[in-house]
Amino acid sequence: MIAVESIVVALVFGSGAALMLRRDLISLVAGSSLLSSAAFVFLVASGGSLGVAPIHPIPQGAAVSDPVVQALALTGLVINVATTAVLIALVRGTWADHRTIDLDELARIERREERDAGEPG
Repeated sequence: MIAVESIVVALVFGSGAALMLRRDLISLVAGSSLLSSAAFVFLVASGGSLGVAPIHPIPQGAAVSDPVVQALALTGLVINVATTAVLIALVRGTWADHRTIDLDELARIERREERDAGEPG
């Protein structure tokens, strides 16, 4: 089971890293989300222990699973969704202002705007 979890983490992390290396903003947002998802899968896989739920009454001598790992993953997931929503809003605003989401084109537009702002009159 550990090998399967390791392969899943590696595939999700690799996919996220590959998307972040592309030159448009949508891929950057998707890659960021996938990297966070890989971290959550790793966290749950590394902290997951088999046992009964930590709800009272606990049977005498029973192994109890740790709820902290699941709580951390859930908190991180909520933060990831909120961050992704903000990034999507920023991408939409960039598209509305410049009609492009290509990072190279945005850099050219920024240089052109800086050059035009430096000219007198």
